[in-house]
Amino acid sequence: MGSMSAPGKSRSLPVAGTRKVLIEVGTRLMLAKGYNHCGLEEVLKEAKVHKGSFYHFFKNKEDFGLQVIDDYASERLGALDRELADMSRRPLERLRRYFELAVERQRSLEFRRGCLFGNLGQEMAGQSEVFRSRLEEILSLYRLKIAGCFREAQAVGELWSEYQVDRLAGFCLNSWEGAILRMKVAKSAEPLEEFLFVMFEGVLGPNPA
Repeated sequence: MGSMSAPGKSRSLPVAGTRKVLIEVGTRLMLAKGYNHCGLEEVLKEAKVHKGSFYHFFKNKEDFGLQVIDDYASERLGALDRELADMSRRPLERLRRYFELAVERQRSLEFRRGCLFGNLGQEMAGQSEVFRSRLEEILSLYRLKIAGCFREAQAVGELWSEYQVDRLAGFCLNSWEGAILRMKVAKSAEPLEEFLFVMFEGVLGPNPA
């Protein structure tokens, strides 16, 4: 988007839903092109929004990018929370269900977009400490939630008590993000299906005890 200075005050406040549209367009473009190649003019054109309305919600490009990340995190973490709260399933089944739905989501997108956290992590971690820190916070929260599921699984005898759940959760998350990257290169669900098989049939397979 380049260097931008805020214009004067708009005559009227943006209509309801303007921020939502800008975030949706920004998310789609950042998934497709990355942060650095997501231009303000393109966002405004696709969203059909005036520049003044943009500055009503976002201070600058960095603020916009961070809010896109936060909204995406709210959506994805919300999906994880919903699956982990499904008490009709055993703990590991809940977690597997989350990943299975994520695979279907990627399939519906023809394996082109990947994960915003992984995409921006690769692009921005070495460029911006603000972005790196925000992404690390979100991924750490993912890890905590997965670790909580593993603790539940241990409590009901579904997972070996000897496992260090925090490290296991980190391995699970890292493996998933790597599979997403490989998926984009292969344009195929195979890396994601391999993740599901190895993680849930192997690493987290039936407890022989």
